Amino acid sequence: IAEIYLPGLLNAKSKAFKFASLLRFPKVERDFSFLVPENVKAGDIMQVLKAVSGDLYVNATVFDLYRGENMKNGERSLAFRLSLQGAGGTLQEAQLQKIQDEVFKKLRDKSWILN
Repeated sequence: IAEIYLPGLLNAKSKAFKFASLLRFPKVERDFSFLVPENVKAGDIMQVLKAVSGDLYVNATVFDLYRGENMKNGERSLAFRLSLQGAGGTLQEAQLQKIQDEVFKKLRDKSWILN
């Protein structure tokens, strides 16, 4: 048994939904691990990953943070998983390598990575 307030239901405003079609091509994930100074924020590195990836960007997540043995004081290791997907076709290794090289170049230019 249920009681439904019909006037409220009928007068409720519906929200517009955005539709994005599913892509036919596979998603590719790349893992990156960086040795960084303590003052470098993971979010800043994620912004670089997104900017370099452009339209291929799906998501980036931090999946590991390490501080401890074999690390110098003021250093930590951050690991990211970058997900990419092309709307126009399956991504080729050359495209992925170009993105990877550009990520490392940008982070080195900013002195955000130590390795």
